[in-house]
Amino acid sequence: MKLLTSTILSVSLLSGSMAFAQGDKEIANARAATEHWMKLMDTEEYAAAWSNSSEGLRKEMSKFTWSVVGNGKHLALGDFKSRAFKSANIKQAASGKTESVSFEYVSVYTKKPTVYESITAIHEADGVWRVTGYNFSDEKK
Repeated sequence: MKLLTSTILSVSLLSGSMAFAQGDKEIANARAATEHWMKLMDTEEYAAAWSNSSEGLRKEMSKFTWSVVGNGKHLALGDFKSRAFKSANIKQAASGKTESVSFEYVSVYTKKPTVYESITAIHEADGVWRVTGYNFSDEKK
């Protein structure tokens, strides 16, 4: 009986570790997609950033409008200098899979030395992580 209990406990721990590792991989994939998207914004490639955004964001705003708004917002910040990752907030679906991840960064721009950025990525039906929301402020929330 003791051997059976040990075996069940080992299998349970292994399963939990595998799920945790899968979750880590999903978060890493979401973060990579998010950081790629931010590089497009930083280099003023707004049309490419729009194309790499979630379906919902693309339906909400045309590529032209996104480019105009992106340029206007980033003009006030100045040139991008650096970015530091601060945190990730994970939202789980009812199935237990990672549904979305919101990342927080602190960035430095030439006109604003401290900018707090919040970027949300979702796992879309095609299996690709894409940015669905982006906000920034020069005030900590």
